[in-house]
Amino acid sequence: MKYWLYESISNILDWTCATIPVGHVDLLKDPKPSNGGDFKPLSSLDRDNWNLYSPELYSDAPICLQVSGQKFTEEKVLACLRVIEA
Repeated sequence: MKYWLYESISNILDWTCATIPVGHVDLLKDPKPSNGGDFKPLSSLDRDNWNLYSPELYSDAPICLQVSGQKFTEEKVLACLRVIEA
């Protein structure tokens, strides 16, 4: 992965983070459109990430959401997860 800063900001700032599973990659629901479909990359990094996606490779991979909060906000982050889960 070329873009290592994706999650490092949370570690640098010591944010509270938690993830919650929301599904799995499905070959039928998550196909990669041929020729990119309507996809227009916002940057070269965006294009590179798009090119890495392969439904066959990621079939049944978990899909999760990450909730981040400021330092010492564990209770708030967990409360957010409860709302998302409901």
